[in-house]
Amino acid sequence: MRKIGVLDEQTAKSVRSRLAEGNTLGQALLASGMPEEQILRYLADEFRNPYVDLEQYDPSKKFLSQFPARLLLDKHILPVEDAGGSL
Repeated sequence: MRKIGVLDEQTAKSVRSRLAEGNTLGQALLASGMPEEQILRYLADEFRNPYVDLEQYDPSKKFLSQFPARLLLDKHILPVEDAGGSL
């Protein structure tokens, strides 16, 4: 993240320090003051997944009814798109 300019040197040092203390990468980035949306957008790009703003996402009841509610709740997942049989 530092190499591509997402983090400045001071923030990168803070993140490295928190990682050494046992924090997860997400915890370390959030604690360093990096905005959550910026972290999520970076990770989506890094893993070549689209970023979805869930505040703007309104799935239809018909779409969600295709999935067992208990599975979605237990696993904390939300299907976003059905692209020809692939989610």
